[in-house]
Amino acid sequence: MSEIKKAYLSVSDAAIYLGVKRAYIYQLLHKKKISCYKPLNGRVFFRQDDIDQFLSQYRQVADFKEGT
Repeated sequence: MSEIKKAYLSVSDAAIYLGVKRAYIYQLLHKKKISCYKPLNGRVFFRQDDIDQFLSQYRQVADFKEGT
């Protein structure tokens, strides 16, 4: 993930932060999978904490046993 430090991220910033295309961000928005803010003229913004929370929902635990 790229290091972006802003209070609110645009769709482009969120895509860069996640390493995905903007179209994928719009898909997540359409499916209401990620929280956002829409204060002005349909523009969309995200808090970095909300993006991190979205990612943590999909954590997969490794099946690791020491010594094997």
